[in-house]
Amino acid sequence: MEELGIVLGAIVSLLTIVGLVTGFFKKAYTWLLRVITSTSAASSIPKRTLVAVPTQHPVPFSWHMGRSGDKPSMQIVGDVIVTNISEQNLLLTGVRLKKLRARGHVIVQGFDSNLHGEFYIPPGLSTTARFDFWIKPPAKREGQVLVSDVGLVDQFNNVHWLKKVRFEYR
Repeated sequence: MEELGIVLGAIVSLLTIVGLVTGFFKKAYTWLLRVITSTSAASSIPKRTLVAVPTQHPVPFSWHMGRSGDKPSMQIVGDVIVTNISEQNLLLTGVRLKKLRARGHVIVQGFDSNLHGEFYIPPGLSTTARFDFWIKPPAKREGQVLVSDVGLVDQFNNVHWLKKVRFEYR
């Protein structure tokens, strides 16, 4: 019986050394964590929450020259219709302009008023949103067109891209 204990002890020691060297235990621990957390709140965060299309205004995306103090700057604006396609309330937290690597502000029309602000979009519903950027110094000259991808960011940090948006000078 004592020989069996020695043999088992040697096998366990050998497996422990092999496991440590190959990273087996770390891989097993990572796998176990993934299995445990797959049913947690982290797995309920949706990846696709929003569909956005330009409004039917004649020029839904535009830019114009402005000033910031005594320095010239350009304001870039856009109007979109956004639809929440998730099962959770959706909050737009920002907007990105890919070509200029800029971040901007977005506001959404509330459902019970004509006010625009930081309102949630209920599941399955649509509303209008307006975004803007202030770029200093201006990236374009008056009369030029700016073309860039625009990304609307939600509270889950998902970015929903509108491709090759054309901003006309006005």
